[in-house]
Amino acid sequence: WPNLFADNSALTTMNRHGTVRHLLPARVQERVLHGSDYPVPIVPFGPWTGGLLGLEDAWRLRAIANPLERDYQAKRLMGFSDDTFTRMASLLG
Repeated sequence: WPNLFADNSALTTMNRHGTVRHLLPARVQERVLHGSDYPVPIVPFGPWTGGLLGLEDAWRLRAIANPLERDYQAKRLMGFSDDTFTRMASLLG
């Protein structure tokens, strides 16, 4: 399925930390695109309770006022690669 991709939107919610673990292996991440969580609230305590973020990181993320920046930073800390956030451009190009 060469044209099958997934996105990583809405993964900072309390009930999605189990899903994140399935998207992090390199062979899977090659097929993952960034999807903004907006307008879903970006609350880092779901990833924290799932062991994907440390408590210090979760508190630091809470302090980021811009929800799109908070979403990006949370996903980087959870382990999504830079390519996840730029892959769409190459697919459309």
